[in-house]
Formats: sequence, structure tokens, C-alpha cells
Amino acid sequence: MPSSYTWPLSSPPSSSSSSDSSDGVATLLASTSGRERHGILLPFVRGASDFDTGSGAALINTSIRQILGTRCSSATTQGELPWRTDFGSLIPNARHRNNDVVLEALVNQWAVDALARWLSTVRVTRTVLTTKKDEHGNPTILFLRVYWEVIARGSSGSVLGSGSTSVRLGSIGRD
Repeated sequence: MPSSYTWPLSSPPSSSSSSDSSDGVATLLASTSGRERHGILLPFVRGASDFDTGSGAALINTSIRQILGTRCSSATTQGELPWRTDFGSLIPNARHRNNDVVLEALVNQWAVDALARWLSTVRVTRTVLTTKKDEHGNPTILFLRVYWEVIARGSSGSVLGSGSTSVRLGSIGRD
């Protein structure tokens, strides 16, 4: 079984470059509220007086990690957040299941669905699921890399910035 799968979700526009651009991301986040948005970044790190905050691409990366790492409610599980059980994704339900092509396609779809619902200004263009292997070739850790674009609100749908976020999904066996 290959150790990496890629799912193209939409063809990238020809006018934008493939490099990360946080300027457009900051512009979009500022245009929705009239000022640049700031938020607490993951992992929680104490700064000079409080937890570190950020904006732009760093804030979007944190949002993606938080959405994909939070268990939402389903037919078989309760949501992780008692005050908003529908927030998050179904990715945590993939634990302790056989790692095969079907599960990897499900993880991809769960990520796309959750991000489309909870992060509407970001469009997922591609996801790549990779497995880190130990010195004996045994899979140990699964990573999901999400490639995204920030889109302008309204009918234009122009791309304001792009980037990627890597999310550690969990350990397989021992680290």
C-alpha cells in the first residue's frame, strides 16, 4: 500500500502563484470586520503577558487544526464540545480502524466537509494524506496536509491568498 495519497479537489486558478501568501489572507480577514482579525494561536504558548496571538495565514492554520482536531457529533458519538456538539469534524472517528484506501478517502471527505462548513472563506484545493514510517518501514504517524485558498466574498470568488496546513492525525501503534 502506498504511503501517500493525494486528492485534487479543484483545479487551481492560473492567475495565482502556488506560493503561500499571507498578505491576501490578512486583507480578507480585515475586510470582513473593518479591522484585521487576531486570535489565539495553537499550540498555546505564553507570550509576554498572555497567550500568543496572530492573524492572517497563522490564524487560518490554527482554525484548520482546531476544526479537524475536534470531534463533532454523529450517529454513534457525541460532540466533544457540550455547548456546540456539531462543531468539528468526524476525523477523530477514524481512530482504531484499519488504515486502508477507504478510510483514507473518508478522512479526506470528512476534512473537506468540516472546513467547508466552519471556515467558509477558505476553499480546500487539495489534501494529501501521508504516513511517517519508522526505521523498519512500519507506519507510525498519519499526517493530513490541507492546501487552501482564501476566496473573496461575493460573486467574484477571486483568490486573495493561499497556503497549506499540516495536521497530525494520530499515532499508529507506538511513536
